Amino acid sequence: MSQAPRVLLVDDSTPDLVLHQIAFEEAGYPVELESYQKAAEALRDIEAGTLKPDLILLDINMPGMDGWEFAEAYDQLRESQRTGTIVMMLTTSLNPSDRERAERCGVIERFFNKPLTAEMIETMLRTHGFLDD
Repeated sequence: MSQAPRVLLVDDSTPDLVLHQIAFEEAGYPVELESYQKAAEALRDIEAGTLKPDLILLDINMPGMDGWEFAEAYDQLRESQRTGTIVMMLTTSLNPSDRERAERCGVIERFFNKPLTAEMIETMLRTHGFLDD
C-alpha cells in the first residue's frame, strides 16, 4: 500500500491513547492516526462520512457506548461505510469470554491485549496489506 493507512484509536483513556500514539511512532511505520475517546462520536463521524479509517483499534470497556455496542452499531452501517475498514479489539481485558465474543463478532478481525507494541503494529499492518514487502 503506497498511501499511509488511516488508523482510528477508540479508547476513553487519555494515557492509553498517548501510549498507543507513542507505540506507532516507535514502530516507525507511516500511518495517519485519529483518536476518539467516545465511541458514539467515532461512529457518528463514520456514519456521516467525515471519518473513513482503514483500521479501527477499539477498546472494550468505555463509558457510554462500549466497544461491543460500537461493534454492533458499526455492523448495522451501510456496507459502503464499512468497506475497506478492519476493526480490531485492543483491550486490557483478560477475560476469555471477551476473546471468544470477539471471535464470534462478525466485524472484529483480531483481538489484542494492551499494551500495544511495535510487533503488534507490524502484525496488524502486514497481515492486512498495509505494508509494502
